[in-house]
Amino acid sequence: MPESPLGRDLKLAEGDLTTTERAGRTDLASVSGADNLVQALNLRFGIPKGGLRPLTHPAYGSRLDELIGRSNDETTRNLVKLYSLEVLRQEPRIREIKDVKITPTPELGRVDINVTVIPQETNVPLNLVFPFYLEGS
Repeated sequence: MPESPLGRDLKLAEGDLTTTERAGRTDLASVSGADNLVQALNLRFGIPKGGLRPLTHPAYGSRLDELIGRSNDETTRNLVKLYSLEVLRQEPRIREIKDVKITPTPELGRVDINVTVIPQETNVPLNLVFPFYLEGS
């Protein structure tokens, strides 16, 4: 089976490695293709910028954590959009960012980051929603 242009990585669930059963053996699970890109973006959005500096990745991550505690107003939502665009531009497997919309939700202190991107080597849009809590989690 040819390797996906979007790569393959170990599969995470809530930050922990996952396993799979194959031929009666337990092995580490992997994720590839669009699912791998989604996992990578979740990690980028969830790690504060500079959080991987000790691992020689000083620019990795997002600045969204700087907004925790701010009110859910238009200025803050514009910053959420700006910081989200920064995250998306870090990811080399994204060929084009089609749209980023920040939507307030009925849940107090939460906005949804609605993203449409075109991954590398495909014309199929990928639509994702990342919840972000201004009150922290």
